[in-house]
Amino acid sequence: MDSFKLEKLVMKSGLGIKATYVEKVLWEDQVVWVKRTVDSKIARHPDLSKACQPLRGHLAEVYGLFGMMGRGEKGAVAKKQKEFIEDVVQGIEIISISTSLNNDEVIGITIAGFKRVMNNKKIVMVTPFIAFDSEEYPLWADVADCYREIEDEAFKYIYERKYAQMELFDFVNEDKEEAGLEIRQ
Repeated sequence: MDSFKLEKLVMKSGLGIKATYVEKVLWEDQVVWVKRTVDSKIARHPDLSKACQPLRGHLAEVYGLFGMMGRGEKGAVAKKQKEFIEDVVQGIEIISISTSLNNDEVIGITIAGFKRVMNNKKIVMVTPFIAFDSEEYPLWADVADCYREIEDEAFKYIYERKYAQMELFDFVNEDKEEAGLEIRQ
């Protein structure tokens, strides 16, 4: 997607999104980048939420939540460690990603999320900037792949109207026109 770059995506608690992006447009015989914001109440397709899920493990890794784990353990200890890691990651929810652009190219990402802890309270977690093609974070290539999938799903949401099929859920939005996309420049 050379003409669409996602700058920020916020996963709203009501299943909608708020996205800021730039798109390449032709204006007066010149190609220019235009910044736009979409603030939508329309429920996102599960594929967009699913695309964000792998970032949970990266958020946990950056916070060192796996650092206390033994490496190369076997048997029952390894099984307990795997269960612990799954519990840690399952408790994390990604709430936003922010990118940095340089010469129309995304060069890195910041991930924000939260983890529920005792009494269902939330701890907000934000990574430092993770540069793509960096030695600081050895798993940067996986983060870059996640970003590309998220960007693709966000594009489909905004331009191809890939939304959740609400009729498959227990509730129905009575006023579908009220729940439309609001696009600002």
